[in-house]
Order: sequence, then structure tokens, then C-alpha cells
Amino acid sequence: MAMTSIIDAKANEERKSETNTKFQSSTVILDAMLKMEGFGNAAFDPKGRWLVYERSRPYQEFTDFSYWIRPQLQGGSQLWRVDLGVDGVPKLLQELDARPSSMLEDFSPDGRYLAVLQYDFGDWRIGAYDMVGDRFKAFAPTPIHSHSGESRPIWVSNEELLFSALPEGNEPEISVRAVTGLRLSEAWNSTWRGSAVNVSEVVSTRQNLSDTHEKGSLVLANASTGGVAVLAEGRYLDLRLASSGGLVAAVQASMPIAHDPNSIRTNWLDRDHRLVLIDPAVGTVTVPRFPLSVYPYTLLWDHAGERLAFFAWARGGRPEDGRFHVLDVATGQVSEFPHLGLDLVSGNGFVPRPERVVFLGESLAVYARPIPEWENQSPRFSPRQANSEGEAPPNWYLLRPDREPTNLTSGIPDVSRVPVHAAAGHITVWGSDGAYRLRGDGSAVRLTPEVNGLFSLERPSTVYAISETFLRPDFGRVGTFRVRSVDGEKVVLIDLEEGKQNEPIIISAPSTVDDVLSASIDASAALVRAEVENASALVLVRAGGRARELASVNKHLNDTNLGHWDIVQYTVSDPEDTSRIEQLQTCILLPPGYDPERRYPVVASVYPGSGKDFCSNDARRLRSVSSISPYLWAARNVVYARVALPYDLIRTADGPISGLDELVEAAADALVADGYADPDRVVLFGFSNGGVSSLYAAAKSDRFAAVISMNGHTNFSTSYFAGGGVYKSFYADGDGIGRAKIFEPETGLPFAMGANPFDDPDMYIRNSPPFLARQIKSPVMLIHTDMDFFNLNEYDQMFGALLRLGKEARYVRYWGEGHGVYSPPNMRDMWNRIDAFLFENGILSSPVDDSAADGN
Repeated sequence: MAMTSIIDAKANEERKSETNTKFQSSTVILDAMLKMEGFGNAAFDPKGRWLVYERSRPYQEFTDFSYWIRPQLQGGSQLWRVDLGVDGVPKLLQELDARPSSMLEDFSPDGRYLAVLQYDFGDWRIGAYDMVGDRFKAFAPTPIHSHSGESRPIWVSNEELLFSALPEGNEPEISVRAVTGLRLSEAWNSTWRGSAVNVSEVVSTRQNLSDTHEKGSLVLANASTGGVAVLAEGRYLDLRLASSGGLVAAVQASMPIAHDPNSIRTNWLDRDHRLVLIDPAVGTVTVPRFPLSVYPYTLLWDHAGERLAFFAWARGGRPEDGRFHVLDVATGQVSEFPHLGLDLVSGNGFVPRPERVVFLGESLAVYARPIPEWENQSPRFSPRQANSEGEAPPNWYLLRPDREPTNLTSGIPDVSRVPVHAAAGHITVWGSDGAYRLRGDGSAVRLTPEVNGLFSLERPSTVYAISETFLRPDFGRVGTFRVRSVDGEKVVLIDLEEGKQNEPIIISAPSTVDDVLSASIDASAALVRAEVENASALVLVRAGGRARELASVNKHLNDTNLGHWDIVQYTVSDPEDTSRIEQLQTCILLPPGYDPERRYPVVASVYPGSGKDFCSNDARRLRSVSSISPYLWAARNVVYARVALPYDLIRTADGPISGLDELVEAAADALVADGYADPDRVVLFGFSNGGVSSLYAAAKSDRFAAVISMNGHTNFSTSYFAGGGVYKSFYADGDGIGRAKIFEPETGLPFAMGANPFDDPDMYIRNSPPFLARQIKSPVMLIHTDMDFFNLNEYDQMFGALLRLGKEARYVRYWGEGHGVYSPPNMRDMWNRIDAFLFENGILSSPVDDSAADGN
């Protein structure tokens, strides 16, 4: 019989001690999380009478978890109203059905009507709420769904709402799980009864479909009568009303152009969308005649409504070679505005497009960075995730057809990518020391007062159809800023309309303010979200008045010990250049009651590209319900570590994440050296893109006690060819079945291979964990769902590989869930299974039973 050393005995006692606190903490924290509520967007009406905001119900009271593939707090959103003319309490919009989730869009110009979007078990609709008569009218056609701005509905008069609708019988992407489940159930049953044909078909063709327009309709709805009229057939994007009223510019969506078999580019840039002009009053649609493909969500009217700017490239050409153009509506003449020596900055890597353009007199202002002088100076646009690290900082540049670009903001520190305002002869941007008005002659005047403190631009008000990531706001009167100074928190409102640059309105705000959600010049008011620990409150602040708390949520979390965040610093060498030394920071969450004299099990969470900013951003707060929350790990007396994995260090010549294992080992070494980690109880965990990353690291290193991989992909070749997941049944077009775009080099996403599997199949094989399974020595737990966009069969393959090789593995599948586990019974069951797995492998001293398991 083996003898137990004193050290082993001490370790056993420590593990028993952990169990005493672990059982209660995990139950309390999960229960507390499921009681969470949340706040969403907010808006003042144009006249300053009404304030409307989104508030979600407690998570455990949701009755619908079918929203898209990640319901989170969106599943229970309700709209609340405050009448600013009276000192009343917030009230629910009483005529809205309480069951659907309701999201606000814009007020009508006179403020009487509010456009509202609603979701209910796959049903998606748009309607208008009468703020005076307290009536809601829903419109029959299903609107196109979007978070990225190009499908936003617009008001074209005080009563008329213009929006793009899907073809009859089609449902939007957010309905994918609900619709797929319903249609499959109906299809299976009718096939089993022999009562109907049930079949779907997608077609691969080299035929150029760019002259074939996507199906849909352009709908004009009347908020007063509830009537709707179809103005045109087709799918119309980026609806833009001219400032003078009357004309609406839009982009008519085309089908994809023929795929180039020698190119791995298959994303939605390969379209020949065309510009159209619409007159809603008479229902006419005019197509200007020029051979350009126009990029949606880049349209902008000038201040007189006579000229229209847009980003476009020659039909059949490349978006990378695109330019901004201006159409003179009266003459039909199109002028090109080249950006010689500049690379237009991409606003977002997932929907890459140039940042917003702004008229400045007869010229254009664009947000760009200079091309390095040793490179070709031809104008370009890099459609990839914006990452300025190691590159020249971007600035605002003036473009004219016949002259080289002029830098307008070279002396302004940290200039904003979102302009604050624009008028006929000037634009307003923000720098870290205030707001500046720029004119075409290169002059810049600071508008904001000098302050002894930190000055920052607050986001313009957002709405459901345009998430903050993609926002290119239409310019209103108000510029909203925030001052953090020795005199306390201030919200500064500046009236930016021409001729109305009065003294700024300075409003005192709570010291705990976290965000300014919306503001109104007419009401001299702002709505701020204040944060105290993990609780949130909406506070109405007004000039010369007292701050008034309208609503608060999640105060119960402040009575719950969630643990403490800390930072571990260490150095690593670049795997491609060992002479290059980098200092990294891994952010760690220490469990409640952490004892520095003990060593703890550690969960090393891996995700490509993570780390450098995690320790200072909102990810360190319990903001929303998540089945993989760091706080649920800490509740088990486990140290949670978000491992720093910068792209430039995990990518090598061998593959996109081939340097990842060395960085994870370096983080684990640092955690052991600093006294946090038990070296024999370090567990790898990866979700989504981290799922394949955790398995890859486990194959390349034998130092991890276990690995948990969840909701990702595993085989790069099959993911390339057939990775559509839940989309493949009823939402797949010719390109929707595969996920080839996540391997394309120009997107900048984590798994860009640099070649397709036809040209270099070995690259895909040698980086895919099923082919590396023989090297995995750690016990493996795989968790996946059937309605994710990552195919379930990716984990089938991984489990099959481990099974054939006699490796220790368990494979858990949840039905009806999307990208992760969101239903409360499934969440509880998942953690019971994780606890059992970690107990079986000696990481936890006993399983933790949060509740009785629900499921098979």
C-alpha cells in the first residue's frame, strides 16, 4: 500500500475544506444570476416630453428562450415610459402585449409615434405606438431583421414609416431556432403520415446572379390608420431620407456574383448592389445609371438634400479598390473622390465596411489612416477587423476630386471615429480633451469648455436595429459629453444646430454614473445608468434639478460574494521571433474567501485574441446571465483565468493558433509561480472559438488535468465545407451551408488559414483536433447543442476520434439550445455534469449538486 505523505494529507484536508463553502456558494450565485434583470436602449422624443427605455424581466421569469441563438436578456424586454411634464413614476406602455419582447426604434418627427419591434417564439413584427392615444398598431409584413444598421426602418413623415419586408412566408434570422424546430416537426410528421412532399434544395452554379435581385418588398405603413402599401418589390437596404424631405435613397440588394474558384473570398462583399432613389409620396423608384456596386450603410445626403455620397467600386471589381462617390441628383452626374495614400478604416471586422463619410462643404471628410510610405500609395480599403496596433493612428481627412487628401485632425489627440455633428460648412469631432469644430480650410475650434479632469464623448442614442458596434448616427441637435473631474461627474449637452451654439448645458450626475443612454436639449435632461458594484439604476438628471432614480435592478447581487479580480503579469517570447519578448497580463477571478496560503484548482479559459483589455473592461462585471460566467467557476472554489492570447503571438507559419499552447503554458506557469494554482489541477476551458482552441492546446501539451470544450468547431476542413449548423435546414443559400469565410485571410478572424483546403489540405488536417486526438492525454468533456451555427457533428467527430483511440471522454448534448446553454434547467444540469466530471478527475473533492438534474 502506498504511503500518504504529510503534503498529500494537507492537500486532502484543503480539498475537504473547499467542499464546505463550495456547495452553498455555487447554488446561491447561480440562483442570484437567474434573478437578474437588465436595461437596454433609451430615447427621448424630439420635443422633450417623453422618455422611453427598455427593461428586461427577471431571467427566470422569461417564457421564451427561442430568440436567435443567444437569447440572454433580450428574451424579456419591455418598454417603460416617463412623462417628463409630470413628476410621475415610470409606467409600462400599457397597450403593448406583455408576452413578446419589445424593442424601441425611432420616434416620429413630431414625437407622437414610436416605432416598436417585437419578437415572440419566432414571430417578428414592427408596429407604431401612439404616445398620445395609447394605441399600438402592428403592420402585417415581416420586417427584415438587422443589428448592423443596413435594415433600419425610417420615418418619412409624422405618420408614415418606411421599412423593408421579407417575402411572404419567410422569417428573419433571429427566428432560426423557432422556425427550424416548427418546420422540421411538421415535415417529419407529414412524411411519416405520407401526406406531403418534404424537400429542400440549394444550388451551386457559376452563373453570375448579380442582375437578379433578392426578394422582398418596400413597405410604407401609416401609424394613424394601420394601413400598409407596397411601394416596390425587392430587398432595399440603407434607407436614407433626404434632409429636405421627399426623396429616399436606398441600396437594392442583389444575389451573389459567381464565385471565383481561384479565390477563397465568399463573403457578402461579393455583391453588385445598386443605388436607387425612391419618392414615397408617389411610389416611384428610379435607378441612376452608372456601373458601380454600392456598399449598404455608407449612404449620406448632403445638408440641402441635393447630393448623395456613397462607397462603391466598379462592377465586377474588388471592394478593396472602392472609392467614395457623390451623385448630383438633378444632373445625374457622379464624381469620384479618391483617397490617395490612405487606407479607409474598417468599422467592424464581422461586417467590414468603411467608417462613416461626412460632407464638408463641396468636399468629403473620411476616417482613414496613412498607408506606410514604403507601400503602394494607391487608395485602398482593408475589409478586415480594425486593429490599429502597430499601425499609424487614424484621422479625419478632407477629400476633393482634384487634390490630395488633407489631414484635418492631426493636432487633436485620440480623435473619434464617430463624428459628433455635421452642418453645411463644418463637422464636429471629439478628441480626448474636448469637441472640435472643423472647417474645410483646415481650421479647428474647440467647442467644449476646458475642464480640470477627463473629458469623453458619450455614445449617441442607439436603437435595436443598430447596435453600438455598427452605429453611424444621424445627426441631431445634441452633442453629449461627460466630464470626470474634481468637481464631480457632469453631463455636458451642446446644441450643435447651425446658429444655436449657446452656452453648454451642464448637468450634475451621480458619482457612480457608468453610461449616458440618451439626452435631450429640449428637456435639458439626460438618462444615465449608474452602477454600484453589480447593481444598476436608471437615473434621470436635469439641469438645475435633482437626480431622480427611475428604476433599479440587481441589488440582490450586492449581497452576494462573487470573488475578487486580480492580474498576473509574465513575459513570453514570440514563437516566430524568440528575440522579441512580450509582457502579458492574464486576468484572474479569485473565489470568495480566497486564502493566499492555499493553492487552488485553476480553470484556464482560452479564446483567440483575448486578454489585453479584459482586465479593464465590462467583462469583469456581472452584467448579464451566462451559463459560462467566471463567477460560476469562482463559486466552486476555483480560480478562473482569462488567458491572454493576442493574435500576433498565437499565429505562426504552422497555423492560425499553433502558438496558443505555449502561451497557455506560460500563463499556467505564472499562476503556479505566484502561488495561485495547484500545478496538478489546471483545467483548460474553451467556448465557441475557444472550443477548438482548448482541444488544440490539450493535444500539444500534457500538463493539463482536464479539458472542457463547448459549442465550437473541431475539424477545419468539414467546417469549411459544411459548417452551417442550424442554418443549413431552412436558412441556407448556396454559401450558407459552409463556414468558409472564417478561414479567409482578409477577414482577420482567428482561423484565417492563408489557403483553401483544395490547395493545402494538409494545413487543415494538421491543425484540426480530431487528427491530433492521439496526442491528447487529458480527460475530455465535450458540450454542444443541436441548434448552434457550429455543426453538432463537429463534436461527433471529436468524440468519435477519442472513442476509437480509447481516450477518456464524455460528450453532452443539449436539444433546442443555440450558441450555448440558456434555458435555466439546462444550465443547472450542465453544471451538475461539469462538477461530476471534475470530481471524477480529482480537480474537485466532491460533486456539487446545484439542483436536481433536468434532462436525460
